[in-house]
Amino acid sequence: MASVLVAEPPRSAMVAASSNKQQASGDAAHLPGVVAMRYNVRLHNGRGRSMKWREPWLLGLQHQPRFNPFQWQVLKTALMVSGCFAVLAGVTVLTRERSASDIALSLAICVGMGPAIALLTYIFHWLSPRKVDHGPNGIVIIKGESILLLPWQAIASYGFVTVEGEGALSLHDHAGVDHRVFLPDRVNRTVIERTLRQHTGLAPGLPR
Repeated sequence: MASVLVAEPPRSAMVAASSNKQQASGDAAHLPGVVAMRYNVRLHNGRGRSMKWREPWLLGLQHQPRFNPFQWQVLKTALMVSGCFAVLAGVTVLTRERSASDIALSLAICVGMGPAIALLTYIFHWLSPRKVDHGPNGIVIIKGESILLLPWQAIASYGFVTVEGEGALSLHDHAGVDHRVFLPDRVNRTVIERTLRQHTGLAPGLPR
């Protein structure tokens, strides 16, 4: 099941960063039609002034939570899918004459398909690399069908760190949560820092 999480910024941070957000959202407003379109295409494609990358796959797997298909979210998905199949099977039984063996087969499918689909969905999500992008409202971190939106106003501090010899971007929100994403070699850190400074009004620096 797709999920969208939004890190809520405090009201004081929203007021402090409102001018920066207006400036960032109006970067291309003064450009004529075709030039503005090309400018936005460069931003979308990760060139020019954009910060957009995919986390190295193996690094992401090594530092994400351990594989656990028995967590509540997976079980809930299995129950929901099995329930949908059960409803369809019930409608079929009520509208058509079916033998006892057909009804038993339908029940077996209902029981088996839910956990199978839930497990496949979880495996796909667990194996999916995280993708980082940004827009006028903040930074977006996508993993499988899950989306985390970190508004610019919610970012309390940021900086580049090294984890087991690998570079990563650390984003601290006002709740103290560290959103850490590993960086591929091709990413330009200067572009990332300039984008964050422009939208948040903050200089790089993490709390000790």
